[in-house]
Amino acid sequence: LPPIEEQRRIAAVLDAADALRAKRRQALAKLDTLTQAIFIDMFGDPIRSDRPHVPLGDIVTFTSGGTPSKKRPDFFEGEICWATSKDMKFRFLDDTQDHVTIEAISSSATKLVPTRTVLVVVKSKVLAHSLPVSITRVEVCFGQDLKGLVPKEGFSAEFVATALSTSAPWLLRRARGVNTEGLTLEQLRRCPVPESTPESRRSFANAARKVEASFEEYLRSGDMYDQLFASLQQRAFRGEL
Repeated sequence: LPPIEEQRRIAAVLDAADALRAKRRQALAKLDTLTQAIFIDMFGDPIRSDRPHVPLGDIVTFTSGGTPSKKRPDFFEGEICWATSKDMKFRFLDDTQDHVTIEAISSSATKLVPTRTVLVVVKSKVLAHSLPVSITRVEVCFGQDLKGLVPKEGFSAEFVATALSTSAPWLLRRARGVNTEGLTLEQLRRCPVPESTPESRRSFANAARKVEASFEEYLRSGDMYDQLFASLQQRAFRGEL
């Protein structure tokens, strides 16, 4: 081991690099909050506003998920993304931890949904305090702990996802379950969404996509910070830092 002062110097360098990664995670969270703030400014708060509302079920088509048989390990050796609640960490979903084959999809209840589908967690203990929502940017299928929402004509994934996130308090109050928190399909259908015009929805989608572009920039910088941290760690334990 190096002397204690050298250990402290190395720890300080690694702490500084890790702080950069933490700030990047905070920035990503603030970008999601910005999209919600734009939504409320344009359409009003769906929980507290006196404006007219429509049920979520009027503007989306719901798709349920399923799990391919775990007795067939070959089902999980494909290239198609299979999402579960553990993948719902960011606003946009580009990849998943598990991947399945076409045969796995045809042999189970899971279904392939198109890009720009909105996924929402409906069965997880995380619903005790938050409502994970993501927009897919690849074709995916998913497990029964998620629901897929395909926007109907005239509605964008950005509008639907932000409406869900903004209405999270309304939904979370209705999550139920003794061992696992959960939301029913009927509760999702009744979730309030502010009435809007096609022009206002297009305007919002344009603003949301500008935020998405910023999100992409932060993701790229985050990859750089992750690589920097890994490099510093390797150098530190080789005695080269």
